[in-house]
Amino acid sequence: MGLVFGMDEAGYGPNLGPLVIVVTCWEVPDGETPFDFWTELDDVVTQSPVRGDQRLHVADSKEVHNSQKGLERLERSVLSLLAPLDWSGESLNGLCRAIGADPETGAAPWCDEDVTLPHACQADLIGTLAKGLQASTTQAGVSLRGVFAEVVHPERFNGLLDRHGSKGVMLSTTSLQLLAGAWRAMGERPAGIVADKHGGRNRYADLLCDAFDGQLPMIVDESQQRSRYRVAGCDILFTLRAESHFPVAVASMVAKYVRELEMERFNRFWRQYLPELRPTKGYPVDARRFLQEIDRVQRELAIADDVLWRRR
Repeated sequence: MGLVFGMDEAGYGPNLGPLVIVVTCWEVPDGETPFDFWTELDDVVTQSPVRGDQRLHVADSKEVHNSQKGLERLERSVLSLLAPLDWSGESLNGLCRAIGADPETGAAPWCDEDVTLPHACQADLIGTLAKGLQASTTQAGVSLRGVFAEVVHPERFNGLLDRHGSKGVMLSTTSLQLLAGAWRAMGERPAGIVADKHGGRNRYADLLCDAFDGQLPMIVDESQQRSRYRVAGCDILFTLRAESHFPVAVASMVAKYVRELEMERFNRFWRQYLPELRPTKGYPVDARRFLQEIDRVQRELAIADDVLWRRR
C-alpha cells in the first residue's frame, strides 16, 4: 500500500478567528500512481452534484460551503469523511483533539465554550452516509489513515508573525512543520504529497529542508504553476488549484468546517453580552465593524487586543 497526503488551509485572510491548516493522509493500493480517487469513489462522492444527488460533495471548500445556505452541505460531507477517526463525533473540542489540534482552553474566553455536533445535520444521516462511504472505500482498497491540524488563534498567530517576520513565511513554515509531523506519525514512509501553493511563493526548498530535519530536497520544477520536489523518499507538489486532488479537497473542507465552528463559538460568546450584535466571519472590513461594536464589552472584560485581533 502507498501513502498520499493532501494539505490546505482556511482563514489566512481574516483579522478575527483562527487560521486552520489541515493535512489528510490516505492509504491507497500499490501500483496505482496517481490513484484516481474520483473514479474509484464515484458512487459516493462527486465534485459537481446535481439536484437530488445524494453523494457527498467533495471539492474546494469555497464550492461546497455557501454561507447563505448554512453549514449543512459542508458538515454532511466532512463528518461522513471523518467517521473512521477514533472520536465520539459529539463536539468541536472532540474533533479538534481527534485531529491533533487540542483546544486552546484559556487562550481566549470563547475557546472555553464548545459546539455540539452535528451542528446543522441529523446524526442519523451522517451515520448512513458514513456507512456507504466506508463500503466504497473498502472496495476500492483506500482508507483514511489520519487527519492532522493546526488551529492558530490570534494570540499565537501574532507571536508567529513576530518570530517569522512576515505572514507568508509564517504560513509556509507552520504548514510544512505540520506536514512533516504528519509524515513522521505515519512512519516516515515514501509518499505522494500535494498542497495548494502559498500565494505567489514558487520556492519551498529551504523551508522543506528545515521541516524535514535538514534533508536536502531535490528540485524537480519551480514555476508559477507548480513547484515539485523530492525529499526523504517523498514526491511533494505545490500547485495551483490543488483542490482538484481528492486529499487536498478533503483537507480544504475540514479546515473550513473547523474554522466555521470556531467562528460560531466566537460570535456566540460576544452575543451573550450584545444580543443584537451581527455575527462576523472575521474578514477585514466587517471585522473592523465588529471590533467597534464590541469595544465597550472588550474593555469591561479586559480582553487584550492581541488575544482578539490578528495584526495581519
